[in-house]
Amino acid sequence: LLVGDEILAKLAPLAILQLCAPQTMLTVACDLTAPGETILTRSVADWRRSRLPELNRRPAIFILG
Repeated sequence: LLVGDEILAKLAPLAILQLCAPQTMLTVACDLTAPGETILTRSVADWRRSRLPELNRRPAIFILG
């Protein structure tokens, strides 16, 4: 059972993909400064065709451009 912030954390990336125009660029950056750091930039259209990185309980930021 998810509550409060956990629900928002799970739904926010999906909402971004649904609400943004296909040509909008989206960067997903996870675990910055950690050994497993991941920074990926793609268009929203490309993100819709691929899988988002697993973000469960990982600090992440989203950059739109």
